[in-house]
Amino acid sequence: MPTLVADSSGFGGNGGTVDAVPVAVAFCEEGSDSSDSRIDNGNHLANPGDPRSSQPSPPNEHHHDEINSILKDVGELGGWQWFLALVNMLMTIVTGIQTNCYPLLVGTSNNWNYACKHVNNSNFSLPPETQLCKVSDSFGALSPGQGQSAVGSDATLTSDNVVTSLDCSEADGYEMVYSHEHFDKTLITEFDLMCGYGAYLAPLVHSSFTIGCFFGVLIFGYLADWVGRKSVLYFGVPIAIALNFGLAFTPNVFVFLVVRLLQGCAVFGIYTVVYVISMETTAPSKRAMIGNIVHIPWGLQFVTVSLVAMWLRDWRLQQIVSSVPSLLCLICLTPLMTESPRWLAINGKIEKATQVFVQAAKWNRREVSKQSIQERVQLFYEQSVSAKNPERNTSKVTLYLGLIKTPEMRRRFLLSTVVWFQIAFTNHGYNIYAPTLAKNPYFAYCLVGLFEFVSPIVGAFVFTYGRRVPLTFIFALCGLLSFCLIPIFKIWPENNEFQILALVLIVSFLSDMAFNGIYVHVSEFMPTTHRSIGLGSCSSVARIGSSLSSIVAQTAITYPLMPPAIFGSISLAGSLCNFFLPSTENKQLPETIEEIENWKRRKEQKETNLSCLSPSLADFDENNKGSNV
Repeated sequence: MPTLVADSSGFGGNGGTVDAVPVAVAFCEEGSDSSDSRIDNGNHLANPGDPRSSQPSPPNEHHHDEINSILKDVGELGGWQWFLALVNMLMTIVTGIQTNCYPLLVGTSNNWNYACKHVNNSNFSLPPETQLCKVSDSFGALSPGQGQSAVGSDATLTSDNVVTSLDCSEADGYEMVYSHEHFDKTLITEFDLMCGYGAYLAPLVHSSFTIGCFFGVLIFGYLADWVGRKSVLYFGVPIAIALNFGLAFTPNVFVFLVVRLLQGCAVFGIYTVVYVISMETTAPSKRAMIGNIVHIPWGLQFVTVSLVAMWLRDWRLQQIVSSVPSLLCLICLTPLMTESPRWLAINGKIEKATQVFVQAAKWNRREVSKQSIQERVQLFYEQSVSAKNPERNTSKVTLYLGLIKTPEMRRRFLLSTVVWFQIAFTNHGYNIYAPTLAKNPYFAYCLVGLFEFVSPIVGAFVFTYGRRVPLTFIFALCGLLSFCLIPIFKIWPENNEFQILALVLIVSFLSDMAFNGIYVHVSEFMPTTHRSIGLGSCSSVARIGSSLSSIVAQTAITYPLMPPAIFGSISLAGSLCNFFLPSTENKQLPETIEEIENWKRRKEQKETNLSCLSPSLADFDENNKGSNV
């Protein structure tokens, strides 16, 4: 899940002054609300009744983001930013491994051979292409001398000597045996997840992780906005490491699902926090590039887990080896890992924010004036925080309510949740779907990883030209390609492995590139005070899509046309919703929710006045480089 390229605006601020606007626009602004009223301490909504909210602002009066000017002085892209990007890449590796290991831990494939045999039958040999969950003696599954009495009075003995009425899990003294060309010991073989109720538990291995992600990004996002980004890492990183290793020692599938859920909560929670730190310390012109670079390792983790699984062929050993890289995350607990200076500044921690910037200048080998930095941080705080805000001590629940309390913020947030649900549903669904289509699941999964490795590199160029339009087009293309799978099943009902796998890999490539884009797109139109919790909430909704995707992909065994039909429909819906989100490239980004609402009112007034003069001027200010999001 990567990001984009060059921008002239900050990750969380108004990245400079706005160019002069026509006289008609100035007239519109005289009747618009001021954006001077801010959210206090990064936690609370500005009071709509504040008298300043109704005072007109002079033409061309906009706040200057002092944080961005400080970043230019300390170095827009130096050792400091590259170190934080490296930590972010490390988190991408750890998160990618733990997320993408699911199909190979479970043993996802359509080529399993399995049958039920008596525990005393040591001479049993499983024939090829056998998939039978019932007790049977058609090929010597029963112990010598046994017949219908071996399985109880409810069994039915046919002329072929096959007992057809009893599942293996319901018969005493019987066990399932499995055989696969490429798998030995998996969750399927150890916990019997192929037949009976176990078949319903197999998709939950992935769903439990993504449900944990849902709560993780929500909880960690809230805590990061409340107590600070780095403070959350102090307890989040050790918990994540312990859960990664602990998963390999779970005694049964139910304990496994619980640990897997907690693992998703911790791993994705700290992943989101580290990403926010990296973006908030990156200069506007470099933010999109860094955002793409830090996600490049994601695709390689498909290859990593495939090679590890092919080498060890035991899911417990695979999990232990795959957890070793998470030990490197302990670097987040060292003094080398910095708190976000933007979060410190907007919460009034002027001295600490100044120290972070001074240390950053040393990393980047720049000489700066500490007094100048402190003065600008103080100015940023004064501009961003209303000292007279009567809601200063309001409950922290206001952070969540802020996402839906006002019209424009609510519209952006709800549309964003649909887009995030769609892309996670499609991307994760096709990643799980791919191994079921190939005879060698390792080969198919490696191909998925290679395509997803290339996607952020291509995205770095594609998203240079915009956010909203490319994303809308990519979502629509994913939907159309998904529907193209249906006629392939009809035209080539038997030998269709190559054709289907080719289309699935293309959709996986496009959806992963889009996943990279929405991280930055959403980050750019969310205000600083709610950016972490907004991104976390959207990511939480995405985990719902990811959870459901494994269930849909599982239906391919029985209903092969269902997954592409569902994936295609959801992708087209996401394309439509993304079309109505704001464009963010070359725009100054808001610090508070009130700025977003003021921007909406000014935009409507400008469009009304400009359209009276000339329809061609209606979009002038929206397309004006440097205008607010």
